[in-house]
Amino acid sequence: MADSALVLFFFKDTATTEIYTLSLHDALPICVRAVEKTAKLLEALGHDVELAHPPALEEAELVGHYVKIVATNVAQALVGWGEKVGREVSEDSVEPLTWMLAQQGKALSAQEFLATIEYAHAFGRRLSDWWEGGYDILLTPGIAQPAPALGTLVSTVDEPLKAYFAAAPYGIFTLPHNLSGQPGISLPLHVSDEGVV
Repeated sequence: MADSALVLFFFKDTATTEIYTLSLHDALPICVRAVEKTAKLLEALGHDVELAHPPALEEAELVGHYVKIVATNVAQALVGWGEKVGREVSEDSVEPLTWMLAQQGKALSAQEFLATIEYAHAFGRRLSDWWEGGYDILLTPGIAQPAPALGTLVSTVDEPLKAYFAAAPYGIFTLPHNLSGQPGISLPLHVSDEGVV
C-alpha cells in the first residue's frame, strides 16, 4: 500500500476541485487491523511478509486518469442505452452524478483520451515491474472504512459530485488495479464486532 495515495478529482468547466489523500495510516483502525491480522496469518502459514508497495501507486496523476476513463465510459454507456431504448438519454432520466460524469466524458478530446489510455497501459507496466521484483501479492484493505449505510452515497442536482467524493474511501485500494487491469481479489477475512465484513 502506498504511504500516501493522492486522489485528485478535477472536473473542468465546474467550480469543483477536491483533493482527497488517503493512505493505509488514514484507513479506519478496523481496516488496518484486518490487514495486520491477515499478514500475521500469512506469516504463520510460512510466507515471508514485508512492508512494501509498487512505487507506481504513489503517482499523483493516477486518479485523474482513472476519472477520465470512467467519465468517457459513462458517456458512451448513456449513448448505448439511448440506442437501446430508441431515444437520447436526458439529464432528468439519470442521477446527477451520472449526468455530470457523462458531460465530462463528452468534453474530453480524443487526444486527451488517448493520452489517458497510454498512461493506463504504462501504469500497468510499472506495476508489473514490482511483481517482477519477486513479490507475489500486495495486501491492502478492500476498503478504508466499513461499508456505509444504504442511502449515504447520494448526489443532488446542486452537488452532483457529492457521492463520488464520499465514495473515495471505498475504492481507493482497488482503483489502481481497475485502471491497470492487474488481477486482484477481495477476500472476507475479517468481520467487525458489528458483523460487517
